[in-house]
Amino acid sequence: MVFGQCDAYAQHGEAWPPFFLRRRSPVREVLAAQGLVLALCESGVCTAFDQGTGEPLCFLNAEADEVIRSLFLNQHTLITVSIFSGDALQGLKVRATPLTAIRAGRPHPAWRPLFTSEVLCWPGFVEFDDVNHVAITCCAETREVGAAQFPAPEAFIHLPFNRLFLAFWGAHGAQLWNFQGERLATLAGAALSTTANTVYVSNTQDLLFVYCPPASSTAPDSAPPGGLTAAGQQERGAADGRAGSAAQGSGGGRQDTTHLGCVRVFDLLTGCHVAAVQQPEQAGGAHPLGPAGSRRGGHPTASAVAAAALKHVTALLYDQASHRLYTGTADGKVQAWGL
Repeated sequence: MVFGQCDAYAQHGEAWPPFFLRRRSPVREVLAAQGLVLALCESGVCTAFDQGTGEPLCFLNAEADEVIRSLFLNQHTLITVSIFSGDALQGLKVRATPLTAIRAGRPHPAWRPLFTSEVLCWPGFVEFDDVNHVAITCCAETREVGAAQFPAPEAFIHLPFNRLFLAFWGAHGAQLWNFQGERLATLAGAALSTTANTVYVSNTQDLLFVYCPPASSTAPDSAPPGGLTAAGQQERGAADGRAGSAAQGSGGGRQDTTHLGCVRVFDLLTGCHVAAVQQPEQAGGAHPLGPAGSRRGGHPTASAVAAAALKHVTALLYDQASHRLYTGTADGKVQAWGL
């Protein structure tokens, strides 16, 4: 069930997004920590919301020409990597902002620059490793690309705690591999729909959340590289049976989500499909839903919000502390779902 919806482009008080960033764009990244929800849009607008009420708190864009490209949570601070139109969008600036300052709605006086001794510019990058607690910076003018016999997937997701990785091959689904080159499981129906932002692995690395857009296939006709064993086919059937009872809004049986859009949940330890977040039945979601999740007249119903959101999800986040799934959509909004 959808709890509420936030708008990353909504005006709050006298605050507006930077003028040249006010055109709506999809939400590309969602983070949640210490009572905050942070939404980063493709245009570079980053908005902070109160996790409990859904009310907007502030914009993280400190300068009028700042475009924020990525976010990283580091204990009690938020690290942002930005580019600026005044610098022809070439230089990379990194800063850390305390979450307490964001919570108070005054992030700009509190932030401090990082990596000031480094010259960071395109085609360089800044990446953060939350497992080893290190930052990787690179300002490279040349790049070398190596060749390998491994079939090139569309995306990788590294699972360092389990020493495994997920590989995605188009509409064939995801495969779980170890670093000895052994395929451990195939997650049928876990296809990469648009970008890796629509796939999320829980912090404990035991659950995988995958957005499946409308008209996506539940059973690919052809197997991914490496094929699917008979045991894998039996596992797929068993997983489908369990998912029918776990899926929300199924009305006692598994609802066909191929034309509605949904978020599928997989158990990474077994490869089984265990649940699906989908549009609820009208009877169960007909209450009015306000911008902050309150029930107010004149606002769309929860069912209508859910149906609209699941048409084009562009970002996923599962917050284990609150047991909520957050979806970012193409119209610059964020929805909170109960699991």
